[in-house]
Amino acid sequence: MPATTLRYWEQAGLLPAQERAGGQRRYSLDAIRRIKFIRMASRAGLSLADIKTLLAGHLDRSPTFADWAAAARDQLAAIDQRIADLGRLRATIEECLACGCQHTRRCKLLSTPPRRPQSRPRRP
Repeated sequence: MPATTLRYWEQAGLLPAQERAGGQRRYSLDAIRRIKFIRMASRAGLSLADIKTLLAGHLDRSPTFADWAAAARDQLAAIDQRIADLGRLRATIEECLACGCQHTRRCKLLSTPPRRPQSRPRRP
């Protein structure tokens, strides 16, 4: 893990500042667990803002597997929603291509307002 990433996470409030010994940061077991949680959540597609929200409820302890599992289930639900949305969009585009008319009243791409993306549920 690059030191610049760890410093950024400290500045962003994801990771508490660590003690230094001989000019080097020394990470506690709790900090190492938080780093692993942040890496897993980030690689699973959660934004740093979402990760920060998840970690905010765990100032007194490091995240557990149950914490990760809950975040992962929420992320899977968000992925499923995006897949469903993309499937509907694909069907609409295919229908539009098949029609070819570009008529404002009949074309779903021209006549329906765009859907707003749903935000992911946030855990305290």
